[in-house]
Amino acid sequence: MNKLAKALNRLLGDNELTAPLAAVLACASTKGMVSYTELKKIVNDNLEEVLLLSNNWRLLIPTRIVKSSAWEDRPLVCEPGESYELPNAVRYLVENASKTGC
Repeated sequence: MNKLAKALNRLLGDNELTAPLAAVLACASTKGMVSYTELKKIVNDNLEEVLLLSNNWRLLIPTRIVKSSAWEDRPLVCEPGESYELPNAVRYLVENASKTGC
């Protein structure tokens, strides 16, 4: 288990989605966002579950905006053509957790 997955395991508990979520967050942290197609290549089988989990914890949020840039105005759509961003605070935490495991 890598350091980021270890840190997520502490936050989420013993969850089978921890390792795929860690891979997604590591990818997204390099450029601040990730596309559905990129996520499909990383996760494949549990993509919708990983997106739901990351959205519930506000780790990844959709870039599509309905009314305003508020989280509640960003519908989570799990289909090709969509993209998701990593909030700056989360990006910093992911980078730190990747180095320290905390």
